[in-house]
Amino acid sequence: MRGKSDLCGKRFGRLFVFHQSGERSPEGGIQWLCLCDCGTLKVVPTGSLKFGGTKSCGCLRKKWTLKKWGSLKINLTGHRFGRLKVISEASGRDPGILWRCVCDCGNQKTVRSSNLRSGNTKSCGCLQIEQRNKNIKRRHKNIIGWRFNYLTVMSIADRGKQNQIQWNCRCDCGKHRVAILTQLKNGSVKSCGCKVRHICPSRPKIQGNQYGYLTVLSENPKRTKSGNVRWECICDCGNYVTATTHSLRSGSTKSCGCYKIALNMNRHHTLTPEDLQIELVKAKIEERKVVRFLESFN
Repeated sequence: MRGKSDLCGKRFGRLFVFHQSGERSPEGGIQWLCLCDCGTLKVVPTGSLKFGGTKSCGCLRKKWTLKKWGSLKINLTGHRFGRLKVISEASGRDPGILWRCVCDCGNQKTVRSSNLRSGNTKSCGCLQIEQRNKNIKRRHKNIIGWRFNYLTVMSIADRGKQNQIQWNCRCDCGKHRVAILTQLKNGSVKSCGCKVRHICPSRPKIQGNQYGYLTVLSENPKRTKSGNVRWECICDCGNYVTATTHSLRSGSTKSCGCYKIALNMNRHHTLTPEDLQIELVKAKIEERKVVRFLESFN
């Protein structure tokens, strides 16, 4: 016995229902395999059949389009619509008549016949971009030629991530940079970056300075992963160590590690600084003796 939702053998418009397709629609509804009067098979959901949303495989809409624009197809080859010139007829899944057009800018575009004749499509999209740029110039102040610190505004650039207007600027050094008007006015962007490097050099000269028990000898050619400068230092105990500028200036690195050893030896603060230095040297000497003793067995 057929259920209430069984549509097998029924007709909806030009579609004759065969059986369930076995697939579900994106909304989870049942879909049916139907045969159109033109001979095309089509899978349609239950709701589209019952409520009249789908009455054919698409041929009915194409027939209506031809009836609306005339039974005879108008050949638009060689005609011009705005910036578009029709080259030839195109094929596609769209039920309407399609034409391949070339724009004055050189781009090609496939357009419906109805959009060409009604004037909805006049270019490949370049006309809309030009109109948008004109509207931008009308609504916003034109600052081309203005000077902000070391930057001179040359032209308008593409919009940024937050849809803000950006400007192409040329620095006094000859390089170019893109910035928004707010950055130029409040001074957060004054140059392409060259003046910032000149005023605040990234490599402070600390060669010869002493930080704790470390004396800076020279700059290490290799930088850290984050790009910080490293320095070759010698400790008062004679060991060499590499440290960054920040670690030296902040005091987080004061020695090659011997300072911590000395502090552990002087937990109760019974030694004076001079005695602490002597004990430190003794610990280093003992450490070297142990290393030499172990190397003698190799």
